[in-house]
Amino acid sequence: MRYYAEFGGEKKAIDIEETETGLRVLLDGVAREVDAAFLADRLYLSLLVGGRQHTVETERGDVPGRWVVRVQGQYLDVDVRTELEEIAGTRREEEGTGGRFVVRSPMPGLVIKVSAKLGAAVAPGDPIAVVEAMKMQNELPAERAGRIVEVHVRPGDRVDARSPIATIEGTE
Repeated sequence: MRYYAEFGGEKKAIDIEETETGLRVLLDGVAREVDAAFLADRLYLSLLVGGRQHTVETERGDVPGRWVVRVQGQYLDVDVRTELEEIAGTRREEEGTGGRFVVRSPMPGLVIKVSAKLGAAVAPGDPIAVVEAMKMQNELPAERAGRIVEVHVRPGDRVDARSPIATIEGTE
């Protein structure tokens, strides 16, 4: 089955085939042998790439089709669509609809301050967190009014571009 994964501003075509020993994954036409183990709500994968083994941990994200993937200590936010969804141009519920909005880091960096408090009310422009990238501190503001329902980071965490910082349940 073919899937499309979008992360870090790139979209990749991924074909997955079951084999007798596990899965065979074709990423942009390059084959990878994959062992997979399912544990509770998380998926752990052992990837053999060029003879090297990598452990990958995945967890369902806050939006249907979105996954949080941890590879070698780094987190990626991955949007996955089936081939049918891609062909049909089906759009999943976008952030900002359904009353929830996720504040995301616009760049990879280090979280140096988290102002968002679980349950706190915020107004547009209120500081959510500060992410340091390329020796510059970038304050991430709330873009909508609402209440903080989830804080995804702590000071000292490394984030990638589009990593979730906090989820706001809107009042607008």
